[in-house]
Amino acid sequence: MENWQNQKMRKLISNRGGEVLNKEYETLANEFGFMHTFALPKIPEHNGFAERANCTILEKARCLMNPTNLPNQYWEEAINTEMFLSNLSPTHSRNGKSPQFLWRNIFPNLTGLQTFGCQSVIHNLKRQKDWKLSSPGQKGILLGFENEGTAYRIPRLDDLKVEVTRIATFNERVFLSIPGKPNSLQWTINGIDELLPLTDIHTDTERGGFLA
Repeated sequence: MENWQNQKMRKLISNRGGEVLNKEYETLANEFGFMHTFALPKIPEHNGFAERANCTILEKARCLMNPTNLPNQYWEEAINTEMFLSNLSPTHSRNGKSPQFLWRNIFPNLTGLQTFGCQSVIHNLKRQKDWKLSSPGQKGILLGFENEGTAYRIPRLDDLKVEVTRIATFNERVFLSIPGKPNSLQWTINGIDELLPLTDIHTDTERGGFLA
């Protein structure tokens, strides 16, 4: 905060988790001269602004997950994407300005945004070295963004390893399912989550090719 805004933090409110109840935090508070207070359990009013923000973040992350066919294990990716998008989004309370603009005086670049959870193809730039007729790309699912939106986080469907790349194409009308604990939109039988096989789920009439 001091580096970006030239303002000092005066007060930090946190819960009573073990990660903040230690001498290291005490030393940090004394060194930088801010007050460190704690909210009581089960009383969100003690830190109302943060609690309301947490609720909003979860609601928006749920909206990102619901149209997709992603397992619950990717909830963290949805939250990270929601935070990234919120920082780019102007609001009425900020006079039509985005948090990114207010914090860094940079206008958000929205040209690279794609739909969370949509089908993706990672371009295989080494295919000419392997074989001229090898596959031009690997199919995956868009999980989010890195490097301030200039790169994409895409797990490959063959091994589910997340690859960070700048070169990919997307079909925002198609959502794929992958193995894992199903999300709330999938069926539950007798309390046991049914793992659905890998399949293409089309939300609309698919266009020819991928959407750039």
